[in-house]
Amino acid sequence: MGYEYSWWRHLHPSKREYAFPQAIKHLDELKMPTLVITADYDLPICKQVATTLAKGIQDAKLVSIKGAGHIMNMDKPEQFNKAISKFIRKQGKFTGTEIGL
Repeated sequence: MGYEYSWWRHLHPSKREYAFPQAIKHLDELKMPTLVITADYDLPICKQVATTLAKGIQDAKLVSIKGAGHIMNMDKPEQFNKAISKFIRKQGKFTGTEIGL
C-alpha cells in the first residue's frame, strides 16, 4: 500500500501498523462537512485512501480533478480552487466575495 514510499515507515517500522492505522476505525465519528479531493492521474494509493476516507466519513464529498496528477492544485489550479470554493459555498458560510471570487 505505498509503504515503501511513505515517511510513515520511518516512524513506525511495523508494516502491520501501517496497514491498519487506528484512525481509520474512527472515520464514522467525524460529523462535519468534508471534501476529499483526488485527481485523474493521482497515485493509485492516494485514490484508494481518498475513496476510503469518503466512504468512511458521513456525507463526505469525493471530487476528482480531471486531467491533473498528484499535485492537482498546481496541475489544474482553477479546477482545484473551483471545487473547494463550490464546496465551501454549499456550507453557507462563504460567498467568495471575501477573496474576490
